[in-house]
Amino acid sequence: MLNADMNVEKWKNVLRSNVWNGIMPVLNLSYQNLPPHLQPCFAYSSIFPEDWRIEPDKLVYMWMAQGLLRPQEGRSMRMEDIGRIYFDDLLSRSFFQKLKDHNGNYYVMHDMIHELAQSVSKEECFRIESDNVREIPSTVRHLSINTDALLQLTSICDLKNLRTLVFFSYNHSIGSDVFKQLRSIRVLDLTECKMEQLPKAAGKLIHLRYLAFAETPKTAPSSIYRLYYLQVLDVSRSRLPTLYPKGMLFPEGMDKLINLRVLHVPGAFTSQIARIGKLTSLQRLAVFRTSKKKGRKIVELQNMNELRGSLRIMNLENVHSMQEAAEAKLNRKEYIKKLRLEWHYSEETRSNDDQILEGLQPHPNLEDLKIISCSGIRSPTWLETNWLSHLQSLTLSCCRSWISLPPLGRLPHLKFLEISRMYAVKKISFEFYANGSLKGFPLLEHLRFDRMPELVEWSQPEEYRAFPSLCDVQFKNCPKLTDEAFSSCLQTLIRLSSLEISCCHRLISLPSASVLHHLTTLKELDINCCENLASLGGIHALTSLEKLKLMDCPELLASVIIGEDNYDRGFLPASLASLEKYRAFPSPCDVQFKNCPKLTDEAFSSCLQTLIRLSSLQISCCHRLVSLPSASVLHHLTALKELDINRCENLASLEGYMRLLPSKSSN
Repeated sequence: MLNADMNVEKWKNVLRSNVWNGIMPVLNLSYQNLPPHLQPCFAYSSIFPEDWRIEPDKLVYMWMAQGLLRPQEGRSMRMEDIGRIYFDDLLSRSFFQKLKDHNGNYYVMHDMIHELAQSVSKEECFRIESDNVREIPSTVRHLSINTDALLQLTSICDLKNLRTLVFFSYNHSIGSDVFKQLRSIRVLDLTECKMEQLPKAAGKLIHLRYLAFAETPKTAPSSIYRLYYLQVLDVSRSRLPTLYPKGMLFPEGMDKLINLRVLHVPGAFTSQIARIGKLTSLQRLAVFRTSKKKGRKIVELQNMNELRGSLRIMNLENVHSMQEAAEAKLNRKEYIKKLRLEWHYSEETRSNDDQILEGLQPHPNLEDLKIISCSGIRSPTWLETNWLSHLQSLTLSCCRSWISLPPLGRLPHLKFLEISRMYAVKKISFEFYANGSLKGFPLLEHLRFDRMPELVEWSQPEEYRAFPSLCDVQFKNCPKLTDEAFSSCLQTLIRLSSLEISCCHRLISLPSASVLHHLTTLKELDINCCENLASLGGIHALTSLEKLKLMDCPELLASVIIGEDNYDRGFLPASLASLEKYRAFPSPCDVQFKNCPKLTDEAFSSCLQTLIRLSSLQISCCHRLVSLPSASVLHHLTALKELDINRCENLASLEGYMRLLPSKSSN
């Protein structure tokens, strides 16, 4: 109550007051000391059942619909933002509680706080939670129902003065007689009702601001477009079928809902709304499908500058030119943080895709960009500069005709980069990092290359220190990537902690110790399906490596497992705690050898002799193994707790291990 008030006299007055006879007087005093604009907002929250998980956005929309939010003088703020400030203020004063479970954070009202909300709102708010309610006071304006027992609502309540009607549990349908009486309704939530179809009378609820419904297997009534003041339409929890009797959920005329700010519907159904561009107050539009039909072309996005959050634009093959693409005016949509630009996949080059992508230049505030299946031959100019100075995540996928990658190293805040299915890219050149006056990719942390069938070469001058922040790298399905290119990529990654290599069939050996010794922070190495990999190179130089996983690398022979230069202290680093081997040769604390049919006793012994932190060892389908190492080797494995041996058909002796019992446990 007084946590933000440093006036000593006020604290003394509270101490001298007569509120300390029980908890409720104290809580009531806290309510009385709320700022005037927060009191009605808190009181309104009493419509929720006890222990109900309150969704802040939904509550804010309800406050907004009831006119409880006040614009702040001298500041231009959205009503939604003002409402969230109200909610956070009540949260900080403990009128709401923030809890957490496996699904994340959620909010509730404490039982005593909920009782307080009921007491201060009893004249205007009412909850029906049983069938023994016979009459509702005429002063009630906000009503919620949380029972299946109530059958006749009109018999116990005069509905014409209600401004809120919310159903939290009601396994019945609401008839048109109810809708006809809701003359003053502003918030109507039918999510938990069984509604086969909204009645035509719903179109006469002219004061309605908030409408939510779920089970609606038929179309909305054509009269719904008359709800001119509607701000929120939520059908997000609907189990919508694929087909409708009339082929659509929304009727003609939806573009007349010019005050609509929130449209929560499955993405596929927004494309049914013709002339959606007239809804200029709309805050969110998850998916927009471009079409060649009038009223559904990309120009509909032109004046929708209040859109925020994420936007996915699909079927861009229906856009004919750069001029048409530019009509969407994406560069004016400053609140869009995530943007996905997507063409229908085609194996043929579409000559105008380059120009269309050029015309789709986003606003520089963009933080996350995905470009999917663009069939042009080059990247847009706005991706070749630092125009997107706030971009943090970038995905380029299936741009199959791009020959080279843009200079993405110019992007100063990029943290995540995924490049996949770029079938024409053969070389990562110096231009990829940007010019020499800038450290390329200064903040990049995660780098993914996947399905790059022609990628052969990676050029990086030794004196150029790119990727100073990179900690996670994946190379997948790059079958032509050479040892030299892979080595060139790794040589400056001083902060790398995780490396995954999968289906890179041309790799024969990991880089030498002179390259790998720079990777002083590498802890996890995962090598999978590299069918020609025969040597782990200078892996002993990875002094921080803790987990090594090798799978489906059949050419990893015993002779090369010994390691380059016959490294006499063991070819694996002593830091290794995990080693997994599946049809290959694995690593440290936890190590697995699976399907390594050529692994010999000598190689296996050499592998284990320095693994002083090894706690778990699994050996499976290593058919050439005849005996476990001697006790003189195994006695170093002081941390080993689990040993799992499976389907090693020629293994005949456990002598070395048996001598160490009973300090170990075996499966």
